[in-house]
Amino acid sequence: MSRLDSAEKRLHDAISRLVAAVETRADASEAGAMAELELRAQIASLEAERDATEKRLETAAVRMDATIERLHGALGD
Repeated sequence: MSRLDSAEKRLHDAISRLVAAVETRADASEAGAMAELELRAQIASLEAERDATEKRLETAAVRMDATIERLHGALGD
């Protein structure tokens, strides 16, 4: 094998390794992006659930206050 053939083979091997590394990194980036999208969706869902829970708690508090006032009125306090 001549020096030129040897250099060409090394160059071809190096290019193959670079292509494999870029593909691996691209796959990891895509997986990371998908994981981030899923996490953002979960965060949005949990925030919506929290907001709904806060509204239910506020409604319950208002109703409890009204019930307490009615009880006070009924008991004559």
